[in-house]
Amino acid sequence: MHDRLDNAACGLLTIDLQGHIISINNTFSNLVGFTKEELENNHIELLLNNANKLFFHTILYPKIRTSGSIQEMYLTLRKKDHSIINIIFNANMFEVDSQFLIDCIVIPIQNRIEYEKEIREINKKLTQTLEEKTMLHDKLQQHQAKLVELNEQLQLLASRDPLTNLYNRRVFVEQLDLYVQSFYNNHVPFSLCIIDIDHFKQVNDNWGHNVGDDMIKNLADTMVSMFSNKFTVARFGGEEFVILMPEIESYQAISYAEQLRNKVKKATWNTIELTISLGIATFSHVDNTDSIIAKADYALYESKRNGRDQETHADSLNRTFSSESHYYKRRGST
Repeated sequence: MHDRLDNAACGLLTIDLQGHIISINNTFSNLVGFTKEELENNHIELLLNNANKLFFHTILYPKIRTSGSIQEMYLTLRKKDHSIINIIFNANMFEVDSQFLIDCIVIPIQNRIEYEKEIREINKKLTQTLEEKTMLHDKLQQHQAKLVELNEQLQLLASRDPLTNLYNRRVFVEQLDLYVQSFYNNHVPFSLCIIDIDHFKQVNDNWGHNVGDDMIKNLADTMVSMFSNKFTVARFGGEEFVILMPEIESYQAISYAEQLRNKVKKATWNTIELTISLGIATFSHVDNTDSIIAKADYALYESKRNGRDQETHADSLNRTFSSESHYYKRRGST
């Protein structure tokens, strides 16, 4: 890497289409605590925990391969000392000597600066209140209420998607782990459905991102109104959603998916032609957290491949998913 870029103000790394690290600059090496020798020729998964592997391989990587670039995506990296660093991730795919590579720009961020400032201000006011003994009781109550409000806001921000107010990817992964444990401990069945808006890029290109955002929010509202609170409805990222269905067998999951697909297709808010494709999987004794996502994701791929605007259950496909199957071995385009 050129000397000037080696010490750039931001972290730079280049990976191939399989995710192997080709090169990094000094800034990135210092950021994550690994040497160049430790990272180069290794897979980028070395820097990702399980949740971020899921996000990278199901959202970031397919988007890069499809559109050629991504801008300002939030990601978490795991440093050599196992501490966590939050970053803004940008990437651009290019071709050199008949090989496609991906240049990545990594910029560290501090997520909670504003909240820390607000909490410090509360502590300052609390100290002032303690000095004013005659107003101690009232002041303490005010600050306690403010702290509770801030805590609720932080919990909401940590668990909800800001556009749709659905649960975010982190909550989905946590809930899925609980469902898997419940299946093996208490034999409670469950199904998983992955939903993707068909031709969503065309919606953004032809009608603008505001219309695209409205479509995403309307679909989210439709799912919330249709499914009871015992179901976990989450935004997986972009135009993709997931639904965890406790105590639901395969035939019930297929029925729910069909109802949702027809409801979206006929929705009054659907001012332009909009359809969804769905992939369904029902957990079994041969499954684990990775394989159930892989099965639903492959079923979604089949729905897309067979013409979209349909639901497919993984059990109907002639494909075996072993414990080594990984959700990130998925299609390159939806």
